Amino acid sequence: MKSAAHIIDGLGGSTAVGDLLELPATTVASWKSRNSIPARHWSAILRAARARGVRGITLKSLTQLAVAAPQRAAS
Repeated sequence: MKSAAHIIDGLGGSTAVGDLLELPATTVASWKSRNSIPARHWSAILRAARARGVRGITLKSLTQLAVAAPQRAAS
């Protein structure tokens, strides 16, 4: 998965991920617009992806988002 939006949508969208993480859907939606998912939520995201059989959501894909975000901000 190449973007936060793909990951979030792959797990059912902002509301579903917000419910999973006990966060407002607006918080999760902001991750989509920033294209960044905070690292403190990665393990829950990975568990949810495995439980739902969603392929492509991996530690590597989350790490790539984290690495790409500072580069975009510096541009």
